[in-house]
Amino acid sequence: MNNTSLIDLSKNENSFGPNPHVVTALMNIVEKISLYPCMSGHKLKEILGEFHNIQPEQIVIGNGSVSILDHCARAILSPGDEAIIPRSTFIAIPQIVRDHGAHVIDIPLSNWVIDLQRCLSLIGPRTRLIILVNPNNPTGTCLPQETIINFLQHVPPHINVVVDEAYIDYIQDPSAASVADLINEFDNLSVTRTFSKAHGLAALRIGYSIMPQPVAKRINAFQLPFSNNSLALEAAALSIQDSDYLKRVRIHNKSGQEQLCSAFREMGINYIDSVANFISIKLGADTKMVFDYLKARRILVAPQASVNMPDYLRVTIGAEEQNSIFLNYMREYIISSTEGIPAYEAV
Repeated sequence: MNNTSLIDLSKNENSFGPNPHVVTALMNIVEKISLYPCMSGHKLKEILGEFHNIQPEQIVIGNGSVSILDHCARAILSPGDEAIIPRSTFIAIPQIVRDHGAHVIDIPLSNWVIDLQRCLSLIGPRTRLIILVNPNNPTGTCLPQETIINFLQHVPPHINVVVDEAYIDYIQDPSAASVADLINEFDNLSVTRTFSKAHGLAALRIGYSIMPQPVAKRINAFQLPFSNNSLALEAAALSIQDSDYLKRVRIHNKSGQEQLCSAFREMGINYIDSVANFISIKLGADTKMVFDYLKARRILVAPQASVNMPDYLRVTIGAEEQNSIFLNYMREYIISSTEGIPAYEAV
């Protein structure tokens, strides 16, 4: 595969690219990379604290939100404990739980939405942690804030709930789904976020969590010194303050979403309605053949068999030209296939 012409629609990267103002700022501080970064990241914590109206001591900074999810599991779980997670969700989460000796309890999805009532019924004497991804990956479905609030009101206070909001900034009105502003109302609630998605800083590996101060103190205590580099800390501090850039990202993503979904409907391909920067399409028996067909043409998408969705491929919403090339190959596959892609029932 020739990487120079590769179209990678498998990692949910921001096809709009990073904030140009952030890139310019980083170029001006590159000459300082011989110096160690701030050990505590206090500047970014102060900015995030003001952004979320919380104390800096309630913030943990990590190498993307995935490292913080791992830290949460380390701080909360002991061998033999149970963690409840969605059956089809971010692939790293069940691995993180098992790495810390705990057992994974699956929450079923109902119409591809996390079933919180079923989650409550799964709580047992060894349950210590519940992890929700909202919007969920790879389904792209989203729970409204009021639904999560009602759920939190019924979770026993000794059970920690972590809500990963990695894709929250792709929602037209993030406040309608986010529970970040509820941290001080629920002592067992933590929220993780990343700068890898809508902020377009995936290569810098920077994310954060807002949480009750005792949990944040515990996690910050075992973080290694200089865990985040100076470029990442500076980029995140600048990006979180530029709401106009995120508005442009949402407009770009919405346009790409409409481009893909319109074509999927035209081709008779069923898909899960998504609020994020990716769409999972249902291909049934053709799934592996379509994946291989695209890969041979230097287009990568993400199979979902590992998260209990074997009939689906997840497609990142790319730039307009990337989407067009991908869609042209999908049409080509359908035409060249002996029977085409069957018209499956709506998902």
